[in-house]
Amino acid sequence: MRDHPILFTPENVRAILDGRKNQTRRVVRPQPHAGVRRDVFRGGIEDRHGRKIPIWCRPDDLLWVRESHVRPKDGSKGPVWYTADGDPPDTDWRFNKRYPSIHMPRWASRLTLVVEEVRVQRLQETSHEDMLAEGVVDVGRLPGEPWAHYEYAGYHDVVPLPCFAKAWDDLNADRGYGWDSNPWVWAITFRPVEVNIDIALQEIDRFTVTEEATS
Repeated sequence: MRDHPILFTPENVRAILDGRKNQTRRVVRPQPHAGVRRDVFRGGIEDRHGRKIPIWCRPDDLLWVRESHVRPKDGSKGPVWYTADGDPPDTDWRFNKRYPSIHMPRWASRLTLVVEEVRVQRLQETSHEDMLAEGVVDVGRLPGEPWAHYEYAGYHDVVPLPCFAKAWDDLNADRGYGWDSNPWVWAITFRPVEVNIDIALQEIDRFTVTEEATS
């Protein structure tokens, strides 16, 4: 069991906290050539040229969430306000600074994800059910509309795919991993625990051991 930091947007943090999201997909690096297969000699996976692909995380690993936030600009461990929770209360925040998720220190993290399953797949293999597990919401019929609608990260459509694909492209297309390029991704299923990573490590016996499922 290991622990790793993982970045999420405020919208996705909110979805996790609200119980609407228990999957995430992350780009495999380096991208496999000519497909993937199990490495029967060394364990893990490799591409079909025999190049070993490091597995990003495994079942029972702990992922501590980094999210955008406000905290004291002097670096002290003062109060933290999380962007996913909306605007900060009417408090004197003059001596504080808003930080992007990449700059969240370990001590300030409030959310830990217990990895339950890890799969490797092409991005476009993401199913309807997977997109709902990623946080796409079925909002039902809108007034005057004949069809149900889905919403994700500010996008709306009558099916989940356009919402998910556009939100994915917002984060990944500029890096060369857009939906249309169909990159290989890690599909990670997790169980959220609303505690700091170091508290989670102290209480690791509470977590159920899961079966590794990398395929």
